[in-house]
Amino acid sequence: MSEGRTGSYQLSPGEPAATPLAALPAEVDLCVVGGGIYGAWTALEAALRGQRVALIERRDWASGTSCASSKLIHGGLRYLEHGHIALVRTALAERGLLLRLAPHRVRPLTFLVPVTRSGRLSRFHLHLGLRAYDWLAGRQAGVPRMAAWSRAHLLGGAPFLDPAGLVAGFTYGDAGTDDAALTRDVVAAAQAAGAVCVANAPVTGLLRSGGRVSGVQLVDGRQVAARASVLTAGPWACALAGLDPARHVRFTKGVHIELPPLPLAAPFVRADTALLLTAPQDGRVFFAIPWRDGTMVGTTDTDFTNDPDTARVEETDIAYLLSALAATCPGLGFGRADVRRAWCGLRTLAHAAGGASALSREWSLLHPEPGLWLPVGGKLTTARADAVRIVEECQMLEC
Repeated sequence: MSEGRTGSYQLSPGEPAATPLAALPAEVDLCVVGGGIYGAWTALEAALRGQRVALIERRDWASGTSCASSKLIHGGLRYLEHGHIALVRTALAERGLLLRLAPHRVRPLTFLVPVTRSGRLSRFHLHLGLRAYDWLAGRQAGVPRMAAWSRAHLLGGAPFLDPAGLVAGFTYGDAGTDDAALTRDVVAAAQAAGAVCVANAPVTGLLRSGGRVSGVQLVDGRQVAARASVLTAGPWACALAGLDPARHVRFTKGVHIELPPLPLAAPFVRADTALLLTAPQDGRVFFAIPWRDGTMVGTTDTDFTNDPDTARVEETDIAYLLSALAATCPGLGFGRADVRRAWCGLRTLAHAAGGASALSREWSLLHPEPGLWLPVGGKLTTARADAVRIVEECQMLEC
């Protein structure tokens, strides 16, 4: 697959310039609706190819799902367990690329994985999986390789772990980022490449003529004609396209909480060591990741069927995460009073039967009518690669 123009574009720290509605052109080649990470990368890729591009966001940049992720640039170890090898390979390649293109935003992390007698995976199977993970990634500068640790080492460096049933552990490398800041960097880069990027400009409908989508209409009545329109609006995209979300997608809600820093000691460095744990309630993987001056714990994964604008953190979400952390790390002693803040976001996944956590994170591109595309699924990590495919398909069919 082509790396596109963004595959060699060095990002810089940037803040998008405020652009008035009046700056929107009457006609563009590509109109992108939704200023999250998918919209930002799509706008940048198209602008670097010389297209006339408009990127329109109803609120602020990265104000939806793209500010509520687990803030990881990773292959997804659990996806490997479920057999999504192509997804993991692509994501690991993107991890290496983003570490080079945005070193100011993407930083290596070390993940600590305890192995317990009652765990889903044995020491042998986890060792095998981590070896495969490293092999799929290849050598990437700054990303630590897998290492095995004794029970004594684990309890010495992470004394809050539950000693009962603890057998040993592993560390492996991945990367983290500030998802919202990365999105703003990409929007600023798209502006520098010639895209007109306007925030706080709700799109209220699509224009149609000649049997195809021909552009968008904004809340003030302004219209932007486009040869191709891409709705990267996440959980709001189907409604804007006039599609029944229940037939095409499933929304799942992910909640994170922020807690104080973890009391880690040598050989694990607090600033770059995260935990990969398994919730005993349902066997779901969750993370405890260093974030600013605290620890981000998450995520939940539950179906959500209401209006996306009504998604909220519930006390039951917080209780689930605290309970999972208390069961796996009883020495921390964190309770409800230690929660500094909590936030949630909605994932938009391809419709399928089964539990929320079992739904595929594989990305797909809906093309419900001529002139219109909607990406479904995907990850923060692979958004750039997916955006290349979006732009190439739009160019092939419409431009």
